[in-house]
This record gives sequence, structure tokens and C-alpha cells, in this order.
Amino acid sequence: MRREMATETFRKGGANKMTGLSLFSGIGGMDIAAEAAGIKTVAFCEIDPFCQKVLRNRWPGIPIFEDIHQITGEMIFHEAKTNTIDVMFGGIPCQAFSLAGQRKGKDDDRYLWPEFSRLVGEIRPAWIVVENVPGILQLAADDICTDLERQGYAVRIFCHEAAAVGAPHRRMRVFFVAHARCSL
Repeated sequence: MRREMATETFRKGGANKMTGLSLFSGIGGMDIAAEAAGIKTVAFCEIDPFCQKVLRNRWPGIPIFEDIHQITGEMIFHEAKTNTIDVMFGGIPCQAFSLAGQRKGKDDDRYLWPEFSRLVGEIRPAWIVVENVPGILQLAADDICTDLERQGYAVRIFCHEAAAVGAPHRRMRVFFVAHARCSL
């Protein structure tokens, strides 16, 4: 029921803002985009102290969780003072997939998709958006899509260059966008 309400609110550009959980938040780039889309971020998860400082400055009073391994859906709902997260979004660490790294994929300690997926199962948002570098397509896309589909989500993959939205560089990015297609 929650998912249907969130989807309807989004479709109508609703009076009630959708709520978002930002994982691997960095300095809040995806959160700025979420705000522009009418989504209110209610909690962050970011391990880097400098990034946490930036997030606190821009979004005072919004809880910041430090380690994705240590948080649960219950903790997030409690600290964010909400019983609904409509959208979960984040850019899982790219070092495991990047051409600039060793491309170890699932064998890299920084492969954190399983933690993101665990929280999807605990929180059950209507929408999920995951951003990453193109290398993720060869090293983890099948796992991500399979995990989300097993949890009842329909998934699509989109590839966009930064230049497509006016940036002076190409910088290709991959987005997994998933929507809950049924109640589980």
C-alpha cells in the first residue's frame, strides 16, 4: 500500500513530498537532484568525515549514519522519525568496477551492493536508484538486477553522459532504476 501511495504522489507531483534515504551520500549530489525532483531526504549514510561535515552544513538536523554495515531499517525509521521511505538512492563505491582500479568486482572489500540490497529488503521503498561507473555493467549488473527482481522490483538500466545535461565533459554514468511491482 505504501508503494502505491508513493507512486501516486510522485505521478501527481503531490502536495506531500516523497521521502528519500541517501546511501553512500558523498557531499550530497544525488540529494540535490532528489530535492529538485520533490524528494525530501530524511537520512544519510556516509562514512567520510569531510563529506559528513558538508551534509550537516547543507541539511542540518538530518541524521547521518556512518557505516552501512552497522545500520538497520529499524534504526533508520527511528532516527528519521518516519515510517515510510519512498525512494532509496545512492552511488555504491565504484572502486570495485572502475577502470582506474583493479576491477575486482565482488572480490573487492568495497563491493557494498549486498549491504544496499539488505536495506532494500528491510525498508521496502517504492523506488530505488543506484548510480555507478560503466564497469559495473560487466562486473555486477546481473547480480544487482537479480537481487532486486527477487525482492519484487522491476528494474531498468540507463546510461547517460554528463554532457547530455550540459556538462563540459562526457563522464558516462550507469543508473539502475527499480520500482516495486507488487506487494510482498
